Amino acid sequence: MRICIVGAGKMGSFLADAMCLLHDVAIFDVDVRKLQYVFNTRRLTQLEEIRDFDPELLINAVTLKYTLKTFEDVLPYISGRCMLSDIASVKT
Repeated sequence: MRICIVGAGKMGSFLADAMCLLHDVAIFDVDVRKLQYVFNTRRLTQLEEIRDFDPELLINAVTLKYTLKTFEDVLPYISGRCMLSDIASVKT
């Protein structure tokens, strides 16, 4: 499965690490410095790259206050068959 994680903080990085051996995983963050310690995962630095990756599942792992804006920003770059997941409320 192609999984895109938005947010490379503690939770997003943990999820990428946990899933990367069984799935094709990409991670996106607006702060590219957070991507430097992510391994075995595609690092995306532009929203357009999400479209090219064409995820089957998108996991929104950003801070709760950015959750809605992140979905609004990302939705134009994913297909209608992509499943959406939000873990912000779980984190807090």
